[in-house]
This record gives sequence, C-alpha cells and structure tokens, in this order.
Amino acid sequence: MRKKILMGLGMMAVFFVFLGWQGEAWSKIPATGVLTYRPCRSDRECEDKIPCTRDFCKNGKCYHLRVVGCCVTVKDCDDKNPCTRDVCKGNKCYHLKIKDCCVTPRDCDDNNPCTEDFCRPYLAAAGVGGKCYHKPILDCCTSDRECEDNNPCTKDFCDKKKRRCVHTRIPECCVTDRDCDDGNRCTRDYCDKKTRTCVHKPIPDCCVKDKDCDDGDPCTKDYCVDGKCVHKRLEVCCKEDRDCDDKDPCTKDYCKEGQCYHEKIENCEPK
Repeated sequence: MRKKILMGLGMMAVFFVFLGWQGEAWSKIPATGVLTYRPCRSDRECEDKIPCTRDFCKNGKCYHLRVVGCCVTVKDCDDKNPCTRDVCKGNKCYHLKIKDCCVTPRDCDDNNPCTEDFCRPYLAAAGVGGKCYHKPILDCCTSDRECEDNNPCTKDFCDKKKRRCVHTRIPECCVTDRDCDDGNRCTRDYCDKKTRTCVHKPIPDCCVKDKDCDDGDPCTKDYCVDGKCVHKRLEVCCKEDRDCDDKDPCTKDYCKEGQCYHEKIENCEPK
C-alpha cells in the first residue's frame, strides 16, 4: 500500500513539473520570434509538448515557432481591448464584444442619424471600458411617419435635408371652439365638428369702430358706442337731387353727401 502511494505521488510530481516547464517554455517564446532549444538530429527530438508551437530540427538545433492565434491559457488571448471578453478554447483565441462598451464615441455609432451617440466614462488606467449612450435628438426624423403628432389640423412631414419634423397648420381646421378664435369680438366663433372647420358668424350691430356701423344711408350718422352700432337720423338730409327742390326756378338744387345745395342761377328772372 505504501509503495502505491509513493508511486502515485511521484507521478503527480512529474505531471506538475511538466506543466510548470510547459508554461515556462511557452512564456519564453516571443510573439514573433523563435526559440532555439537543444541539439537534435530529427524533428521528433524537438517536440516540446506545447500545442501552440511548431517544432522542428534544423542544422542540428531545435526550433519552436509560435503559432499565431493559438493559446494555452486565456492570458495568451489578451488583445488589450477593455471592450472584449477574451476566451481561449481549443487552443484558439476568441474576442467576444461586450455590449454597449466603448473606448471612443465612434464605438457607439448606432447608424441612427436621430441619436446623439457618446461614450462615458473610460477608465483607461484601470483597463475598464466606458458605456455607450444614445440620446434621441428632439424632433429629428428620417420618414414622414415619425412626425405624426395625432393632430387632425396639422399636415405632418419630414424635411429630409434638415432631418426635422414640420407640422404645418391646416387653415380654418379645428378640434375645439378655442381653435377658431379670430380675435374679433363681433363674430361668434365655433368649430363645426362634422367638417372640422371654423365658423365665424357676425354678431348683428356689433362694432369696434364707427366705420363698422356704416349702413349705406347718407341720412344717418353712424357711430359705435360700447360695442353697439347707433344710427342717428339727420334732420336735414337728402338722398337725391329732387329731395332738395326749393321750388325756386332761379336756383340749381342738388344733393351732395346727404346735404342739399342751392346755387343761384345768374341773370335768372322768376316768371
């Protein structure tokens, strides 16, 4: 029993020595160079048991060429990029990209013209990558569909050159009565819900200034009082020349701007 235990311990010691030698020999092989080893007569004598070297005998010396991209441990795969997870599998290196990790803003480009892409923070000293952020650009667009504002009274489209949404108001379109206020106190403004158009109905005898009260009658004086029209009839007024007939054959009677005029006819003698 004791003999078996001693043999087992001896084999383990040999195994660990072999691993230590293998790791040490591998670490001494430069990335691009070669390592001459012991004297040899054939390639078989140069076998170093390291899977990542190509071993051969040349001119009586052993050469161990490092196989590019081959690995023994994950340390052999370190690409010095904080945004990759380096893996050694089957003596081959893999560099898996870490999602949203970045070193520069270019690493964060999502090919979306409507986002502002930036990287923060990057702890270079600690070998830690930053994180990508994609901030939406307000009112930016690439298609008309992105500009829909759900307002039936605007025509929505995307200005492709400026990449900006444009919302053009449709004249006289409305959703509520408030949309129809024309600022004129002499109209009753409301929204026709069926046609979605504004209606501005004049309020009778409403006015803002005297001119609003002109009734076209020269025999009234029209003016505005407290938002209401007043039409005061003139005592002496005419609409046409015959209203001014004074029965005198020696005057020329005519009406002008609601007033009668009687011009004397020279050298006229009443009959």
